[in-house]
Amino acid sequence: MKPLAVLSAAMCFAATSIAPAAACDDVHEEALSKMASICEAKIKARLKAPATYQRASVQESALRMTAAEYKDKELTRMRDNISDSDAWRDAYKKLDSDIAAIERSPESAPMIFETRIAYDAQNGFGALLRGHALCTLISSDGDEENIDEGAVAAVIE
Repeated sequence: MKPLAVLSAAMCFAATSIAPAAACDDVHEEALSKMASICEAKIKARLKAPATYQRASVQESALRMTAAEYKDKELTRMRDNISDSDAWRDAYKKLDSDIAAIERSPESAPMIFETRIAYDAQNGFGALLRGHALCTLISSDGDEENIDEGAVAAVIE
């Protein structure tokens, strides 16, 4: 979380003892990273009553991948998405090249960004339920800000 967001969240927490919690909605929206915003959009798209969505907590992490981790993730992605043998061969050559580059310069390895969100929302019967989501992004350039919604994988419970 950015320092300004931490300060804003702290000011909001102090204000909630005086003013209603609804006054802090804008602060919570500003405090979200782009990844968390995309994750929330994916959650809301799957809800029966998206207007009832309330975020309970957000946890974010970013880790640099090892060459072996990157290879495992990319092979899984290739297996799931590539059926043409020529496309598979081309993708595997690129993967070998990427792995060699990571081994030469580990600080240039891709980053894996994870966002975990706990939320409350009503189901189809109007009962408020707690749900959890894990959104993952593998960024080859290590930059979380230059992502699009399609690149983020979401597992929503």
